[in-house]
Amino acid sequence: MSSDSIEDIIAQLEPEKPPVEVNGDASELSDVQKRVIRKAKRPSQMKNGELNGNVKPNGSVKNGQQRERPSYISKSRRPRNGKGSRIPKKGGGGGKHTWGNPGCELMGDASELSDVQKRVIRKAKRPSQMKNGELNGNVKPNGSVKNGQQRERPSYISKSRRPRNGKGSRIPKKGGGGGKHTWGNPGCELMGAAVDRHDPNYDSDSQDEIVYESTQPRLTVDELDQYVEPIIKEYFEHGDTVEVVYDLEGFNLEDDAVRKAILILVVRLALERHSMHREMSSQLLADLHSHQVLSSQDIAQGFLSLLEDVNDLLLDTPEALQVIGNFIARAVADDCIPVEFVATMSSQATTKEASEALQRAEYLLAANHGWIKLDNVWGTGGGIRPVKVLVNKMQMLLKEYLDSFDIQEAMRCLKELEVPHFHHELVYEAVIMVIEDSSDQAAANMVKLLKFMCDAVLITVDQLERGFDRAIQALPELSVDVPNTFLLTERFVLLCTDAGFMSTSLADKLPGKGRKRFVSEGDGGLIKS
Repeated sequence: MSSDSIEDIIAQLEPEKPPVEVNGDASELSDVQKRVIRKAKRPSQMKNGELNGNVKPNGSVKNGQQRERPSYISKSRRPRNGKGSRIPKKGGGGGKHTWGNPGCELMGDASELSDVQKRVIRKAKRPSQMKNGELNGNVKPNGSVKNGQQRERPSYISKSRRPRNGKGSRIPKKGGGGGKHTWGNPGCELMGAAVDRHDPNYDSDSQDEIVYESTQPRLTVDELDQYVEPIIKEYFEHGDTVEVVYDLEGFNLEDDAVRKAILILVVRLALERHSMHREMSSQLLADLHSHQVLSSQDIAQGFLSLLEDVNDLLLDTPEALQVIGNFIARAVADDCIPVEFVATMSSQATTKEASEALQRAEYLLAANHGWIKLDNVWGTGGGIRPVKVLVNKMQMLLKEYLDSFDIQEAMRCLKELEVPHFHHELVYEAVIMVIEDSSDQAAANMVKLLKFMCDAVLITVDQLERGFDRAIQALPELSVDVPNTFLLTERFVLLCTDAGFMSTSLADKLPGKGRKRFVSEGDGGLIKS
């Protein structure tokens, strides 16, 4: 077959195309219909010069070339990066050919909305996240200065209940009790209903809070013997004035008569004791005055009461006038009472005994360097004395006894030393004195003295054993001056054992003198030349 026949056959088989209908003449088309429709380009994809006459040389310079941009880019709502913000428009409602936001069909016609409904709803910002100038006209220059710049804040921040840090306090509200539809804190049902003072049934006597105040009754004069006297007696044992002050401050001493009675009680107890306790009493009165437990007026009134009752004190303490005078002089030296007190009371004294006590105080204060000597007005008794002084006192005591054989006087002198812990020194000095005297009469009299003191428990068993142990250790040195030291010591120990106040175990501790060998065991009884 020829090529012409084939083309005819194909032409017969193809359907006929409908003729193109032209709506009228082309000359009758408008300018809009004649416009060539082209695909629009984004402003960021346009090249320089594509918009003739609309490009201004206001772009930036890069690689030495001027980058120009269309003049309407600054006014265009399209993003300059050519990509957009990549978020759905209209809140996800879409654009053309979309149904819009869900529920928009219920909003009705926009023309029927009120001005409040037409208002653009924007997401509110926290006051702490707002930038300066976001609230036009509502920002005042009342912020703080930081890095040289004025930090401004909205004017309503001070009245806002929201936290300024934008995060809150990060603690649960209502103490963790929750908000609505919650049971509250555990145990809140036990707290009871809140008391409302405006409630008509409110009773202030039964429903109001009751406040209990601790009150301390005043101490009376009759209660001093029950509460204060044990404190003073205990002070004579431990000697701590701070503890006495602390105990007395625990009482209510508002009554002047009670404070005056405290001084009378301290002096009365000191009169019944030795010089060491009187010294402790003077120190206690000075500390009570310095801690403002007793005033100068209280101390002065207390001494006046003692002078009025001095006749009763003389019955129990014959030296009461001298002791009270010493107390008054010592109180003046310790700045407890003024100096004029003694002179004033001397002129106003009504009894002879009171005048003698005040004259004693005047004499001590007027003596040469009297105020310095008043520190030792009671002597240095007890353990305050040096050891050498106590040793000399005991040696004089034993020598006077060997001359007079007065046991009662020796015991009185030993008690006045007020050193019961040092009585072993008396036993030691007695043994040494017997060895040095080397007479049977001295040994017999010393045995009587030690036996009497041991029976009166003036010398204890421990003190006796300790004194003999010290004497036995000193025998080798005494044997240099007294050759028959061991013989004399052995006789004295036997006398003490026979008297019954020394145990045999103590006598067994006595060492025997080493015997010198004159005959050798292998010499046949011959005396060595």
